[in-house]
Amino acid sequence: MTSNAEHPLLDHRTKGIPGGTEPFPPEAIASKNWNVLRGDLPLPLAILREPRIANNERWMREFCASANVSFAPHGKTTMCPQLFRRQLDNGAWAITLSTAHQVQVARDFGVDRILVANEVVDPRFLDFVMGELDADPDFDFLCLIDSEAGAHLAGRHIRKLGSRRRLGVLIEIGAMGGRTGARGLETVRAIADVIAGYADELELRGIESYEGIFPGPAEGNLDKVHAMMDETCAAARALDAEGAFTGAEIVLSAGGSAYYDIVAERLGALTLSRPVRVVTRSGCYLTHDAVMYHNYFTSLQARSERVRAVPGEPEPALQVVTRVQSTPEKGLVLLTGGKRDLSFDVHMPVPSLWRRDGDHPEPVQIGEGYEIFALADQHAFMRVPGDCPLQVGDMVFLDISHPCTTFDKWDVLYGVDAAYNVTTAYKTYF
Repeated sequence: MTSNAEHPLLDHRTKGIPGGTEPFPPEAIASKNWNVLRGDLPLPLAILREPRIANNERWMREFCASANVSFAPHGKTTMCPQLFRRQLDNGAWAITLSTAHQVQVARDFGVDRILVANEVVDPRFLDFVMGELDADPDFDFLCLIDSEAGAHLAGRHIRKLGSRRRLGVLIEIGAMGGRTGARGLETVRAIADVIAGYADELELRGIESYEGIFPGPAEGNLDKVHAMMDETCAAARALDAEGAFTGAEIVLSAGGSAYYDIVAERLGALTLSRPVRVVTRSGCYLTHDAVMYHNYFTSLQARSERVRAVPGEPEPALQVVTRVQSTPEKGLVLLTGGKRDLSFDVHMPVPSLWRRDGDHPEPVQIGEGYEIFALADQHAFMRVPGDCPLQVGDMVFLDISHPCTTFDKWDVLYGVDAAYNVTTAYKTYF
């Protein structure tokens, strides 16, 4: 394992880099003195507004401290090792990931504790993880198991490998009609019995669940979320009473970006025979967004005094900057950004700011009546009011809903300061 892997050089084949730019390391981008508002980089351009990222980091750090929970942000959101390191430096206990490829990337860039929120059923994935554990005594790894078959698969394969260390596992609790996860306490006990049969290969370190599986507005899911927390707590109490857990502490993990207040309250109240570490796993807190996670946070604030007690609130930090390409008919504007650049799987992007060279030095609010209603591969269709001032060439800044599916469209996202100077090239590995 190497902890100092280098990012590839950037040049004008990288989306967002000006034509004719000679190859350079991402770390040198600030020395280019590029500024988004001056038009130094071709649009569309995905930007991360650094002051807002810092605010969102601060907010989540203070919430976790007030709730006495650990934090393992989901790295699949950004797949950006620079942001992984930033999250760890800001107090994250681990990075959560899902796939072999994601773990391989994280290990190359020195992530020393990984929680895979998935059951590992691929032999090559197990080979890699066990090789890393044997080679690096400081590497800590946890993954999920939700069936007897899954426990047997992992246990037998690790036994065949003859690994020196054990695979740390959490039993996953599911819900009827949901996704993965064990259904019912008897199933959980049966899985624990199988794990105990591989005492040299598997180490049962806790319980996991994911309450974000329930679709729809948060207010309609609260009973289901509490029911899942009931089952998670019941499984932890039962297995603790039976002496099934190993290790100095019991890890209880849940919490996406919609209900981490409930997770912290319910799991944090559980008393077991040894110390309990509650681990939440929000991924999208870092950039927040303008619709999906904004709505979740509004619900969090309404129901949680602890959330309201943290000063400030998260801000949308991810934007895609476009230009007006065409105004072909009254009430319609076409922008230079589309499905290849923008999230559209949950909500359409939201126009928020605009700017015209020579008219306003800073972007200004775009106002009411502007709506992205369709996307083509490279175009956004924007409905505009009759008094729309936009002209061909003007900049339009789009806020995002569900940042995961904007990140994965960009090989590099560009960190900007309050004046839109480009300070950082955030390299992704999707």
